[in-house]
Amino acid sequence: MTLSVDKDDIPTVPLLAAGAVAVGSFLPWATVTTIFGTLEVAGTTGDGKITLALGAGALVAFLVRKFSFGALLCALAGLVAGYDFFNISERVKDVDADVAQAEVGYGVYICVIGSVVGLISAWQADAAEANKPGDAPRQGTNKP
Repeated sequence: MTLSVDKDDIPTVPLLAAGAVAVGSFLPWATVTTIFGTLEVAGTTGDGKITLALGAGALVAFLVRKFSFGALLCALAGLVAGYDFFNISERVKDVDADVAQAEVGYGVYICVIGSVVGLISAWQADAAEANKPGDAPRQGTNKP
């Protein structure tokens, strides 16, 4: 099986969004600052491994024009990152403000935003693919 990818025909936004999910997985998901310094916890120390795999999978899916599958992977990555956002937010409230300051890191924000953008742009790319003139109708569409 030969895999051919026409780079001029692949929408850029889904690729960038999936890349953002993967990159955001390596970035800080939590930050704790004390008088001794700042500690950043990368996403890959926890569920960031899952979002990394889902983001990389979505990137590959978009490259081979499987936009629906890529959208599913983005949605799953968004659920994982969203869950962690709320989980980290709850734990931040438990930190004594006199001893340390804790906050949600920017990596989890990038994962959530990338997931949402990837999901929406993949749906749009899939719809555009289904409505291409001159192509045979895709299964599940009402086009003759």
